[in-house]
Amino acid sequence: MEETDNNYILKSTVDYPNNEELSYQKIYFDKNMNINKVEVYNKEDIVRIKVNFNEVNLKAKLDEDDFVLEDLIDEDLNTTDGPDENEECTMGEDCSNNNKNCTGEDCESKQSASLDDIIYPLYIPANTYLADSETVATEDSNRIILTFSGDRNFVIVEELSKVSNEFEVIPIYGDPLMLNETIGALSSNSLSWDANNINYYLVSSDLSTTEMVSVAASLGNSTLVSSLK
Repeated sequence: MEETDNNYILKSTVDYPNNEELSYQKIYFDKNMNINKVEVYNKEDIVRIKVNFNEVNLKAKLDEDDFVLEDLIDEDLNTTDGPDENEECTMGEDCSNNNKNCTGEDCESKQSASLDDIIYPLYIPANTYLADSETVATEDSNRIILTFSGDRNFVIVEELSKVSNEFEVIPIYGDPLMLNETIGALSSNSLSWDANNINYYLVSSDLSTTEMVSVAASLGNSTLVSSLK
């Protein structure tokens, strides 16, 4: 613990299973011991994660029932119930619900979509930058190819998942890997997974397994723009 004119700074080691690069953190408190900021550093003393707290509510009203796991699971199941899977939609009807057995040209056109927003990784190895971003048209949609160059060269391919109305078995090659809320397939130089209706494929001959997992885990709903160098 270190004391400054305005803050108390608590320094501690960290252990992130999916990112061994992170080494330690600093937690900043004001003189009333309200948390202000958290900074997570790598082994080169570079800040890789930074969280600022604008307001802290120490009197938030929480009930014991808010932490009953069974109730939370039941609530999620009730909110995800959809229409009968045998229900069909008709011409002119909104066919965006994939639970319906849609037929007709109108439904087929609405099921076709494009990947408009590029998903950038929030974690990039040191001395590595986005060198190229390319969008390639495919038969059903489009494919985005992100090329990263520098000390750790790698490529990320993003494409919308294909929705099938029938049961389908797709062979996947690699070792199963738990990745955030999905399961990926990890090989010696590639990692593939599906999240938020997007197929991801990461390939590199430079990244270690830990680095590939760190890059993949940092890909989510955020669209952090990394400029071309």
